Amino acid sequence: MFICVYLHIIAIVINLKDEKGIEALMIRGSAIFLIEYIGWNIDYHFYTEMNKILNLQLHAWWHVTASYSCYSLLLIVIFDRSKMLGKNPKIKWVCIILPYVGL
Repeated sequence: MFICVYLHIIAIVINLKDEKGIEALMIRGSAIFLIEYIGWNIDYHFYTEMNKILNLQLHAWWHVTASYSCYSLLLIVIFDRSKMLGKNPKIKWVCIILPYVGL
């Protein structure tokens, strides 16, 4: 299911390639998702060994980064829908880390 949604978002990004900020959202969302997936797998497979050395709580960080990457990718869909409705959306940033769609 996730792969279908992700491929759809890629198609949206290709359609909106001239829009400022869309590619950055896609790259950021995808990169964070990849990092979170690697971190979760490390935590899942090496939990007992890692917990003896450090308690990094990678599973907890997975929840934080999964939420952020899904939010970033969802903004692309919101941007596209706003464009379809005839609005003039713009990607704006709060403190360089929190993007949102401004109308």
